[in-house]
Amino acid sequence: GGMGITPVQYINQAETALSFTHVAVGLIKSVIFASLIAVAGCRAGINSGRSSAAVGQAATEAVVTATQNGGFSLIGGGDSAAAINNLGYGDKVSYVSTGGGALLEYMEGKTLPGVAILED
Repeated sequence: GGMGITPVQYINQAETALSFTHVAVGLIKSVIFASLIAVAGCRAGINSGRSSAAVGQAATEAVVTATQNGGFSLIGGGDSAAAINNLGYGDKVSYVSTGGGALLEYMEGKTLPGVAILED
């Protein structure tokens, strides 16, 4: 090759530099980041007034579409729950919680008392 290495050497070096772990971590980070944007976009957009309502509606519709395509969606917090229900999408997501603090604890991986009782 023009760089003094063969295609096989190039592929071996690329495999060493880019392991599956790096790709997996990047994918996981992108899912988490997208989820946080959806959480913030739905609530902030819908509740910030007419000029930003379209942003919140678009974010909500994206969450509904992802749910319809097999994704799991959890809407949390009194304002977010009210907003999604006011838009008529409350029955089109996986779960609507009225406790925003509980949603954040769930996202942190903590066991919620009500969920623990149901799992027993």
